[in-house]
Amino acid sequence: MNCDSLHSIDSWGQLKPNSEIGIRINPAIGICRTNNEKLQYCGENITKFGVYREQFEQALQIAKKHGLKITRLHFHTGCGYLDAELEQLSNVLKASHWFIEQLPDLEMINIGGGLGVPHTETEKSLDLNKWAATIYKNLGQFDITLAVEPGEYIAKDAGLLLLETTYLEYKKDKLFLGVNAGFNLAPEPAYYDMPFLPVPLNSKGTVQKLSVAGNINEALDVWYENLEFTVSDDMTHIAIINAGAYSSSMSSNHCMRGKFSEYLLF
Repeated sequence: MNCDSLHSIDSWGQLKPNSEIGIRINPAIGICRTNNEKLQYCGENITKFGVYREQFEQALQIAKKHGLKITRLHFHTGCGYLDAELEQLSNVLKASHWFIEQLPDLEMINIGGGLGVPHTETEKSLDLNKWAATIYKNLGQFDITLAVEPGEYIAKDAGLLLLETTYLEYKKDKLFLGVNAGFNLAPEPAYYDMPFLPVPLNSKGTVQKLSVAGNINEALDVWYENLEFTVSDDMTHIAIINAGAYSSSMSSNHCMRGKFSEYLLF
């Protein structure tokens, strides 16, 4: 059981006293892609995630009351980070030391996920050697098992969203490319300001600056603003990359436009 609050520790202790548990902590330092606060679970803003340092002594007392042995520590402080944020990852890991030192029975620490993938043409892939070196530098002195949750890093580039184009039209002096799906099928651009790059499926045509808009009746339903995009007369479809992680699981029937099909290619 991984408990992320005083309430959950107490509830589990009542259900299964004298058992082993893990505790999710909040080190009050977050990490995320391009310092986007919408992608942070910890930081200056107080969030619901984990037990803060100020309440940790109380958490230990509750665990002791129920005979709970704390063998695992967990934190997940943000997502989408790349090489530029590895220094901040170092700060996050250093902030975990205080919690680690309070737990004599600790066997494992789960540093969560957050490993990012490129979302624009100018971004480079996360250097896993530098990432691993950052972790070892900050946690290598502890004789514990290390766990990580790299799900998004593995899955995000494994899927794309194939969209049908519906119109190419100026609104005043701004060119919009319409498509037959909106943010309800891949909410991250709208919810988190996480860019999902549209790509043309043709190499011939003229390059124009445009914005790709979805079909939802919401002003925030824009896939990408001011994009240099190849347009041709026979363009019928485009693709949205980076859609392999949360898109399907977070989809909805917003504005009755939730129908889609999924295909596994192997």
